[in-house]
Amino acid sequence: MATLTRKIIEGTVATSLGNILLKFTAFVSFIIITSQLSLQDYGILNLFFTVAGPAAAFSMISLERVVVADAASYRGLGKYGYARKLISDYFKITLVLLTSLLIISWFLKVLLTSYFSLNISAYFWPLAFFVIGQISMNFISVIFEAYERFKSSALFQFGEAFIRFVVVLSLFHFGFTLLSVFMAYIISKILVVVLSVPFAMRAINNDSEMRFSREPDVPKKNLVWDIIKKHGKWEMVRDFPSKITGIAAPWLLRITISNEAVGLFSFAQKIYSFISSAFPLTSIIFPIISRSISENVEKTKLIIVKAQKYLLYLYLPMYIAAYVMIGPIIKTFIPHYIAAVLLIKIVLFDLFIDAFSVGQSAVLYGLKQQKLSLLINMIMQVIILASQIVLITSLGVVGASISVLVTGFSSYLLRRYILEKKLNFSPASGWRVFFTYDEYDKLIVDKIKNNLFRYACPWKKT
Repeated sequence: MATLTRKIIEGTVATSLGNILLKFTAFVSFIIITSQLSLQDYGILNLFFTVAGPAAAFSMISLERVVVADAASYRGLGKYGYARKLISDYFKITLVLLTSLLIISWFLKVLLTSYFSLNISAYFWPLAFFVIGQISMNFISVIFEAYERFKSSALFQFGEAFIRFVVVLSLFHFGFTLLSVFMAYIISKILVVVLSVPFAMRAINNDSEMRFSREPDVPKKNLVWDIIKKHGKWEMVRDFPSKITGIAAPWLLRITISNEAVGLFSFAQKIYSFISSAFPLTSIIFPIISRSISENVEKTKLIIVKAQKYLLYLYLPMYIAAYVMIGPIIKTFIPHYIAAVLLIKIVLFDLFIDAFSVGQSAVLYGLKQQKLSLLINMIMQVIILASQIVLITSLGVVGASISVLVTGFSSYLLRRYILEKKLNFSPASGWRVFFTYDEYDKLIVDKIKNNLFRYACPWKKT
């Protein structure tokens, strides 16, 4: 348990401190972009961003989470060669599918023009390189998460934000247009991938435990196909519809209202993203839970309960500060987005839903319950589309923000019901655990203090 605790604490501290710089840099870039672009252009820019989700779902066959979980499980069982080959096989499949997608898109670009308010042919290659950059980033993230390289992952994410920040600053000389801002995102993604490849390869090839392991010979067949046959197929069927519904709200807003409405809603979601990802505990414990649940269920439950507790402690002051300060900040720096203040206050309440949802998805992956995950996903797609259609058509942009809470809470309740009633897995220990301070809490707090000191003052000994 001590080893897992150390990994969680070190991973959280490393990525959280990295995220302080990342979020500051990204937020400054975000303020510059939104202050320089018109609300309409910002709305169109976010419609461009919606291309990446479905493209990644097709190219990576919606197996990112499964590959991370299975690679982590292989490593937990000492099958380091299997983990390495799984990553290699997944890369080959992704490369073939991505190439096929770009070729198909080239021939369909005239048809795609009808879905945008401008000539898509003029933006085909920027969109193509944006997709390539995003999918490449996704793959690098798969490697870092599967091999629990949290420091590299934090540096990777910061690098993309920092490069984009530098390019955005250069636009004060070259000029801010829809295309120039979009190119800033493209350049940052591609360049950070190029810089991160050596770190990803080192994570795969220099697995410190691999040299000491004795494992059976790795089969020559493609391991991804085995995963698809066993439990991966459920994830594929589950994930792709979610990518489509994930971009439904911006397009419903564009169709029913305007590109400006898309800009306001995207602005609110961006603020939520900045705040919610400041402490990425969810992504850190995902591979750890996937590995530990097969070893010790009670230990996994304890990890989840403590994660929920400390996320609530972190989110509450963050929500209060954002609720009070967001209005004056927007009014001062980007007053033409003042209409987004109410949307932000609504969307930010999802932080508390997110805290209680920690570990639910990871447990399902760790138990290889892709069939149940598929069932949950199918139900959620109906809820998402129904809530968005009803709320957006009746309440407009405010309805879009409320639908975020409706879908988040529905997902939490549905997963909790499945885990408790179908899998007999309930990490909850009552409200008391959130207000008590035991020896395990003391251990965690001490480790957080030590790691914060070590990362803040690396030249001193703790």
